[in-house]
Amino acid sequence: MLQSIVSSWVICTPGIWCLQRIEYFERLCWECALRGEEELGIFFSDTGVPRQGNVWRPSFLSSNGPLTGEDSVMQDATTATIVARNLLTPKDSRLLSGRSDELAVQESLALSVQCAGSVSNMGQRLLARSRQVESLMAEVESLKQEIKQLKYENRSLHVLANNYSTGMKRKLDELQESEGRIQSDRQRFSSFLQRHIFPGSSSVWPSIETSNALSSMPPAPGVLPRPNLSGTEQLIHRINLRAAMDIKSHIEGRILKCPSEDLALLKEDLSKLISAIDNLNIDSSSLKIKIAEIMAASTEYSSLRVISSKKLSPDVRAHQLAAIDLSLTQARSSQQAASGDYQSTETSLASVRVRLDTLMREQEQLGIEASKLESVLGEQGATLSQCQEEISRLEQEKDMAMELPILSLTEVETLKALEGLLEDRLLSFRDIVFK
Repeated sequence: MLQSIVSSWVICTPGIWCLQRIEYFERLCWECALRGEEELGIFFSDTGVPRQGNVWRPSFLSSNGPLTGEDSVMQDATTATIVARNLLTPKDSRLLSGRSDELAVQESLALSVQCAGSVSNMGQRLLARSRQVESLMAEVESLKQEIKQLKYENRSLHVLANNYSTGMKRKLDELQESEGRIQSDRQRFSSFLQRHIFPGSSSVWPSIETSNALSSMPPAPGVLPRPNLSGTEQLIHRINLRAAMDIKSHIEGRILKCPSEDLALLKEDLSKLISAIDNLNIDSSSLKIKIAEIMAASTEYSSLRVISSKKLSPDVRAHQLAAIDLSLTQARSSQQAASGDYQSTETSLASVRVRLDTLMREQEQLGIEASKLESVLGEQGATLSQCQEEISRLEQEKDMAMELPILSLTEVETLKALEGLLEDRLLSFRDIVFK
């Protein structure tokens, strides 16, 4: 485009060019070697530091003399005219020497039109590139907002996963602690019963399955089941009932087999058992009641033994037999109540098992949800990396676009004014009359 402008300036001044043609050919010999460097100096004269008062081109003559390094093509129209007039190659000189003024004017008009079209096209392309840069910047801002939102969602998902894992670990720790307490209480109670109640029996304590088999008897009518307990209390209640039944059967066997003088020793053993149970930190009210009933039964059996050793009348014997039947009925009802307690304990244990199964299912569901959350986090990370790559690519495009010149409103107006001047010049060329 600059070459077309320079050519148009040269062609627009054919008379001046004819006067300088001879002088130009004289200077051509010693200027050809430095032509490339000199032309670069014309377009990029601002890059170097000019010397004050230094003659730039002796052949470029103006009204004030040769052009110096302080003259500017962009600031002075006369300097631009002089430079354009002298910037001709030997080929251009030969082409212009064989053409008439009319042909030169026509070619100058064509070059002016091309120059105006080039300037207009450049302005449009620069405006389009400016709009493209603005759209890219808006897209980058939207992607940054999206990345911020994705980071916030990622943090919330991390917090949710940590809460799930922490809650699950806390539940597992509570279950393990509860199981450990139950095992320790069972072993302590079993060792105590082995030492104080069954000193001559085997060291193996009856298992829970045996107590479950014993507790399969139907409850007595009129006996209400105990309310469902939870945790260690259920197992302790179950052990108390089982121990009460075993102690009752053991003591009844000893009462039936031992002589009357051993009943006092049995009462002392029962009182020691009650004091030992008081020392345990468990709920043993039902066991104390059973022991009190057994003590009352032993007292009644001892009195019956004493009475049976004497001769009794039929009325007294009938009264005593009725009392014995009543005692047996009370013992059977107590046994039925104990079996009912066993049944309620079994129901409580079943509910505990159901609850444990529910907790295990919840644990599995939490594990599945944790795996899903991990997969979602992986997908979010992949999306985030893709967004970062897209942002880096857009930033590179932005940098490349920023390297291109962006026209301001003043420059656009200048280009429009230049286009108007070129149109005026074309109109002035059309008005030329040749003789």
